[in-house]
Amino acid sequence: MSAVMWLIDIIVYFVFAGALYGLFKKARIKYPWFAFIPLLSNIGQLWVIGKSGWNVLWYICPIMNIIFPIIWGIKFLQAFGKSGWWVLLAILPITDIVYLIMFLIWGYGSSTQYKGVPGIGYSNNSFSN
Repeated sequence: MSAVMWLIDIIVYFVFAGALYGLFKKARIKYPWFAFIPLLSNIGQLWVIGKSGWNVLWYICPIMNIIFPIIWGIKFLQAFGKSGWWVLLAILPITDIVYLIMFLIWGYGSSTQYKGVPGIGYSNNSFSN
């Protein structure tokens, strides 16, 4: 891979991590900088939906590492008042670009607000402010 491709990959990574950082700040997560560190960003997403960070261990279990991220992705979007159907676009090839663009709009836009975890309201997680 050429140096230009590496640079493009790094820029794209930070653009999307910045969008996730914006969503973490809207959800009042205590450590929004977790968005820039791969495994910690998953833990931050779990905190947004009121789950323990230990649930990230499900990623090492076959089949569960497919099912749980889909469920968590739906809950993550619902916590911001978005339809969980957007996750379907993230899963399907070609349409995933639409989800990525919407994710950027949600993360950097001011119209997206944290609504709380469906069923329990605002997260009472000890890691949020």
